[in-house]
Amino acid sequence: MIAMDVVRDLDLTDVLADHRQQRATRLAMVDGRNRLTYGDMADRVQALATAFRALGLGEGDRLLWLGGDSFRLLECLLAAARLGGVVCPVTGRRSAAELRHLLADCEPSVVLCGGEHLAALDAAGGVPRVRHDVTDGYEALLRSYWGSTAEFELVTGSAPVLMLYTPMVAGHSVGVQVSRSALLAESVAVALRSNTEPARRPVVIRGMDHVVSMVVALAAILVGTRIDVSTSSPVLLPAEDQDISTVVELPRRHIRRS
Repeated sequence: MIAMDVVRDLDLTDVLADHRQQRATRLAMVDGRNRLTYGDMADRVQALATAFRALGLGEGDRLLWLGGDSFRLLECLLAAARLGGVVCPVTGRRSAAELRHLLADCEPSVVLCGGEHLAALDAAGGVPRVRHDVTDGYEALLRSYWGSTAEFELVTGSAPVLMLYTPMVAGHSVGVQVSRSALLAESVAVALRSNTEPARRPVVIRGMDHVVSMVVALAAILVGTRIDVSTSSPVLLPAEDQDISTVVELPRRHIRRS
């Protein structure tokens, strides 16, 4: 049985900081030719959280992701969680009418999108939008806040961290909120099982607008293993060969059984 007080107080920022200090060169994510170590991930999430705060994302605010599966979506989840924000991933193709419905329902404070979404986003008015499919979009935003040492208050409790939309039925899609505590509890349970029987192969995730994919991805981060995103993103990072290590033991200072 998992000690729920630990889940309530678990801070993924500490987990990333621990990975950065002890296994910075360990390969964390592979998405096509994009390859990130745990050191890269920690630095990028720190910069992204600082950028999101500058764009106005705060506790309870929503960040809408429009696009395919991507390592950047997972970065957005980790960064927004530092601010108490809620990520709404929409990875499938949607019609203009469907996008208008999603925008009206989600009421995002920030939108991450591809070029094909720009016309529909005109309905969102002055909501900050960042292109994740061009070099002067998402990656440029990261560079603007690279090396940030900004501090963030610890966000705990059962506030929502994800909102997942159902498929469209009769022109409507329902957003289902997932709390931080529920998401982490499931991720911790998966991580603990993986610690007893360490997986020597990368964790492959797809369908990142589904809660199971996010649970498995966060569990992999807790354990410190490699995540492979099955659908590649546009190559905006240099491809470099990295030494792939085996899974480390789950850090006991972060998670324990009761």
